[in-house]
This record gives sequence, structure tokens and C-alpha cells, in this order.
Amino acid sequence: MYLPTLNLSEVKRLVLLLPQPEFNYFSKKLKFLESFKYLGFNFKIYKEGGLIAGPLFSAPQISFLIEILKEKGLREILALGWAGKLPSSPLQLGDLFLPVRAISLEGTSRFYYKRKKNFSLNKNIKKRIEEELLNFGLICKSGGIISVDVPWRVEKSLNMFNFYLSEGWALDMETSALYAVSRFFGLKAVMLTFITDEIGRSINRRPEDLLQEKREKLLYFMEDFLDRGFI
Repeated sequence: MYLPTLNLSEVKRLVLLLPQPEFNYFSKKLKFLESFKYLGFNFKIYKEGGLIAGPLFSAPQISFLIEILKEKGLREILALGWAGKLPSSPLQLGDLFLPVRAISLEGTSRFYYKRKKNFSLNKNIKKRIEEELLNFGLICKSGGIISVDVPWRVEKSLNMFNFYLSEGWALDMETSALYAVSRFFGLKAVMLTFITDEIGRSINRRPEDLLQEKREKLLYFMEDFLDRGFI
């Protein structure tokens, strides 16, 4: 398969900003040495060894990006996404959520692990992330997340998915792929998600209205990660 040359030196740490609003916000706040596009991906170089990429939408895009960047020496990934809380979940809109277990109902994961559907975050990594977040005044909730290709199909047929949805607190499109592909290549990866929606309920408020205070604190958390890495 032909790929254009990616003019990047060694990349040790990657911040993935999945939703467009998060990419827009942090792109304005963080300082970069250089910005460029490659195969539709937006890359921003943050000092030596640090890279920001986004926005991304779906499991295949995450998998493709990791496949590319592992050749550049990638070791650690910190991703920020959005997720919808499931009906029986104790989560609240605006919560910062750390998925410690990702369950793949669809998506890329099966091409890396034929039978494995559950991907857990290492307990030591979980503890480290929670401690680092606390250093910046951030408290996250943790639990399981369900990853699907098209969340709207699940929302329209909630009763059909009750058995699977009982395994998680939130629904997204990317976490299981991030954890599966990173594990496959021996990389350390963490997904943080903002709870911006509630599955099965119509919400008119813009998600960004709930996130400003946490975003400001996450900015310093991301800078610290890009500077030294801590996963």
C-alpha cells in the first residue's frame, strides 16, 4: 500500500483530540512549533517528541493513525473524546470519565484480536492518571464504556442492546479501538471522555457549555503530559 512520506522525526507522546470542538479549543491554547496535514489528519508539533492530532471520528481513523505513528517511535497516547451516558449510569452531563474497561460491539478491534471484545486499562496506569489529574484539580469518574460504530442505531433500539449496555456506563465510538490497537503494539494509552450526551434523551444544550472549567485545567494536564509523559 502506498503512503506519502510523513516528515516527522521521533514521536514519543501523542495527544489525540477527537471531537472538533476540543481540537479547536486546545489548538488555540497550546503552543506549537509547526502545523501540517497528512492524509486528512491535522498534526501539530509540540516541542521535541510531542505531537497533537485531530479531530478524529471513529475507530478506523484511530487505528490507522496508530499504525502510522508507531513507525515513528510512538510510546504513549493520551486521548480526549466525548461520550453519551447510558440510561442506568450514575454519570452526569459534564463529568470527566476515565474508561477502565472498553467493550467492543463493533469496529476495528476484531482485526487485531479475533475473539477478544473486552479491553481493560492497566490498574497502575489508572492510578497514575487519577493522581496526575488530581494534581491539576481534576476528579474523574471511572467505569466501563461500550464502543460501537453508529451510536444512533443503538439509541433507536435500546431494548435490543440492554444485555450489552449493562456492562458499561457510557457509549462512544473509539475507546475499544484505542485500547485494543495500543495493546497490540505494546503502547501505553489512556482515553479521557467528557460526558456530553445522554443516550435515549434529547438534549438541546451545547456540550461546550458544560466543559469550560474542566477544559482549562486539562490544558495544563496535557502540557505536562507532552513535556514529560506519565502514563
